[in-house]
Amino acid sequence: MDNKLTVTPDHLAITEAQFAILTQATDPSDIRYRQGRGGRKFPYTDTAYVIRTLNLSFNWNWDFVVDNEDVFYVNEKPFEVKCRGRLTVRMAGNEITKTQFGCQPIEFLQDKETPVSVGDAFKGAASDALKKCASLLGIALDLYDSDSDINTGKVAQPPRPAQDAATDRGKPAGKETNGEKKIDSMTLFWSEVRATGLERQKGIEILAAANNDPSRAIDVLLGITQA
Repeated sequence: MDNKLTVTPDHLAITEAQFAILTQATDPSDIRYRQGRGGRKFPYTDTAYVIRTLNLSFNWNWDFVVDNEDVFYVNEKPFEVKCRGRLTVRMAGNEITKTQFGCQPIEFLQDKETPVSVGDAFKGAASDALKKCASLLGIALDLYDSDSDINTGKVAQPPRPAQDAATDRGKPAGKETNGEKKIDSMTLFWSEVRATGLERQKGIEILAAANNDPSRAIDVLLGITQA
């Protein structure tokens, strides 16, 4: 995919990279998966992928601003931050602007009273808003589409690295059901912590912030809020 000019059927001159956004599914190598409720795995892309795609598609001629920040409280404790992002891209002498909101849960230390970093939560919310704005342009839109090949199972999901790592180490990864070994969510959480290179203490803090719910903690670890 490059940025040389091409012509669409309606004779609008756009770059080949821009045309690919409209016609091409997200490359499987750029897709990540998070564990959700009910044992489901949900596809997503990281922020770096979105930035690279914007740079390539619009030749670095884009801007992203964040405003309307807010903190939500539960029982007088900060729970989640929210912000509004505005993405503007420029092509063929025109500007296209997309606006969306992003959110991020706030992590706490072991005392469950002291936030780890509200600033980091705002950065996570801004990244979430950027990805959602980009999806309105078509970037990784198939990951949000319940009828897309990736969400209907027509595209096979690769095995999670955490599962492979647990098997390779020869350690018990979970319970066996009908002869199939299943990884319990707590083991999966700590595998994710190791895979991201975090210290054990940081993992303990994330788990505490998620009220010791390992499935929720995985979402916090990956910087994604569950619906």
